[in-house]
Amino acid sequence: MAAAVISSTAAAGAPDAQGASPLAQQGARWAADPAVGDCGICHHLPGHDPRDQGTVGPSLAGVGLRLDEDALRALLTDARALRPGTVMPAYGRPATGPRVPPALQGKPLLPANVRDAIVAWLTTLRHG
Repeated sequence: MAAAVISSTAAAGAPDAQGASPLAQQGARWAADPAVGDCGICHHLPGHDPRDQGTVGPSLAGVGLRLDEDALRALLTDARALRPGTVMPAYGRPATGPRVPPALQGKPLLPANVRDAIVAWLTTLRHG
């Protein structure tokens, strides 16, 4: 995957990430980065142009009000364990299969530090 050039709005993550902890701010950047989290491929990310965002998953606006940190972490780790039939990947489980690049075989799609940062950001999203 090619590294993405992130605009200053995306670099801040979203208006909700401004004033947040450095971990949450990093999570906002990683969530928006197509080379890392790429959450916007399926979800609308607050503070980003909705025309450039996905609609397969729910909008992330206000998700910090709807779900607590434990629920967000569980969904990011293995959404299918909680919501069978979802198309959201299990970012915290070992990846296997023909579509997984060899370098990621048997490893989580997102390392724990990236998942922790994204969860920290998601908890800041309290406006819907």
